[in-house]
Amino acid sequence: MRKFFNASALAVMVSLPGLLFAVPNINEIQIKSIQANGNGCPLGTTTKLLVDTDGSGSADFFQVTYSEFSVTRPGIPAKNCLVEALIGIPQGWSYSLLDVQYEGYAEIDAKHIGSILTKYNFPFFSNTVSTTKDLEGSFVGEYSKDDFLGILAQVWSPCGKVAPLNMNTRISLRQKPGTSGGSSFMDVERQTGLLVQVFNIKWRRCT
Repeated sequence: MRKFFNASALAVMVSLPGLLFAVPNINEIQIKSIQANGNGCPLGTTTKLLVDTDGSGSADFFQVTYSEFSVTRPGIPAKNCLVEALIGIPQGWSYSLLDVQYEGYAEIDAKHIGSILTKYNFPFFSNTVSTTKDLEGSFVGEYSKDDFLGILAQVWSPCGKVAPLNMNTRISLRQKPGTSGGSSFMDVERQTGLLVQVFNIKWRRCT
């Protein structure tokens, strides 16, 4: 199992008013479930994995693997998948993801552009943060999208609740202006996140 997070994210650990970077007890944090829904991830086409990586007794690592999250042009040029991670949050704390990684494969014609767009939010509690990566043709090979949301665009959970974190991902292929025709393929193979390391999660005391 590859871990992609690294200590470089510690650079955002600066002191801001109202933010404390002590962390709650690791045993109090838990990914309780992972659900996936959408035309890119219909029932029976995903494998969802929850892992307790440090033996603390709480699931802290999630991975969703897709078998049909792919688009073609001509064909079906856009699909989406909504992944909901239900996360238990200790009383008196809220948190925000800093990093999520997506991996896939693409064969994109010189006349096309492939895009992967993800929107993150806690429904009814927080702003939505959007990230996009474009793959401009000609492109053939594996790709990754590493989302670093940053301290200025935090998506904060409610305090002391079991809260859904929604990650809505859309992949698409579009025609370059002034061109026609061409044949392209793009997919998402997996989506991965690790929640308990201090440089992957930003914590703050609730007021």
